Amino acid sequence: MIALDVRTLVFTATLVIGVMSFGMYVLWRKRDDRCLRYWTLGGACLTAGFLLIALRGLVPTFVSVVAANSAVVFGAGCSLAGMNAFLGRRPQWPLIGAVTAAAAGALAHFTYASDNTDARIVLMSALPAGFMLLAAHRLIRDPAAGDLGRARTFTVAAWVAYSVYSLLRIIVTLSSSPVTDFMAAGTTQAVVMLAAMLLVIAQTFGFYALVDQRHLRELARAKAHSDQANTAKSEFLANMSHELRTPLNSIIGFSELMAGGTFGPLPAKYREYAHDILLSGNHVLALINDVLDLAKVDAGRLELREHEFDVAESIRRTLIMTSGLARTNAVTVKADIDPDLPPLLADQLRIEQALVNLVSNAIKFTPGGKVVVAAAVTDGALALSVADSGIGMTETEIRTALTRFGQVGYVHLTKKLDGTGLGLPVTAALVELHNGVLDIRSRPGAGTTVTIRLPKVRLRPTLPRAAQAGE
Repeated sequence: MIALDVRTLVFTATLVIGVMSFGMYVLWRKRDDRCLRYWTLGGACLTAGFLLIALRGLVPTFVSVVAANSAVVFGAGCSLAGMNAFLGRRPQWPLIGAVTAAAAGALAHFTYASDNTDARIVLMSALPAGFMLLAAHRLIRDPAAGDLGRARTFTVAAWVAYSVYSLLRIIVTLSSSPVTDFMAAGTTQAVVMLAAMLLVIAQTFGFYALVDQRHLRELARAKAHSDQANTAKSEFLANMSHELRTPLNSIIGFSELMAGGTFGPLPAKYREYAHDILLSGNHVLALINDVLDLAKVDAGRLELREHEFDVAESIRRTLIMTSGLARTNAVTVKADIDPDLPPLLADQLRIEQALVNLVSNAIKFTPGGKVVVAAAVTDGALALSVADSGIGMTETEIRTALTRFGQVGYVHLTKKLDGTGLGLPVTAALVELHNGVLDIRSRPGAGTTVTIRLPKVRLRPTLPRAAQAGE
């Protein structure tokens, strides 16, 4: 039979409870929750109490008996305070303080007035168990704790087990011969201490489980609320497409007629005003289109109208659409297209929209420079790249540019360039809808290369040129 030493087990319990209390402290500092603060305080009191008990015979009796056991009682009371805080109730410090003070007085009496170890054991078994039963009752009866599942069941079971253990300990103590020296009580008291240590550890794991379960529940609720709000926003914007675009198209159309003098010349000042209205209207329309596209993506309402088309032709159309912007910024735009590109199965309008966004961005950030639009099949996938010799971006600026309404300010330029901050997010969303990947490589002062990679399954086989010529 293995002989168990009480002092060694108490030291072990001190170490284990101390480590778990430190973990509770770290969690409290991370989440700043009142219940974690009280449970951390309780763990610290239990650690201090067990340490002083282990030092019995090496420190004054008052410290190792009265102060140590009072700290253990107060630590058990902190379990109740933490549970009350967890459930949104008052911690009941007056009750905990009164019980701790009464325990200190009783311990002093049974130590100095009558040296009664059995009475102290009964007292130290009943009081912590009472706190734990009260905490278990709170947890069981509170309606808000109903969805904590196994975490609640485990914690309540640990507290009930500790109470049963305490009752058995009281029965064994009262039915056995009196204990004169707790530290030299032998294997029986050692087993009792081992059981107490395991139950305290189980209680601490229950605390962790409760906090984690509540955190997951709050996250789920927040996510559901966020998803609901985001869906409502996206559906509203998607449904408002016609109402927003119709009057704006009228404004753009009439201002264009007025600026062009279709129904007769206007004074120079009025013509300038009409031109400004036209530019502003087109800018707002572009912003509305981008916002609506993202809203449709979020709401799952952006449907791709796929068909086979010639990628080279789409690139040529893109260069035509951006030629005016290129002239304004004195940018040279060239195409480098593989002559053997296969047809692409995709939404041509959306692919061209993504290309226009990328080429427009490249031109705006490459004043007086060069932009190359390339297309080739690499590693079985179609790679559409837009490379510029512009000012480039850092990794942080790339992440900013990919966020919605994220605009990058450059020290190289006198002001932040015009734009909605939605071009790249819209492009990334369109590429993702095609099961593709958007890759951005850039360095400050060395330009930027943005590549759209579309999977092999979207490429359609073509006959060799010799076979086509024979036809």
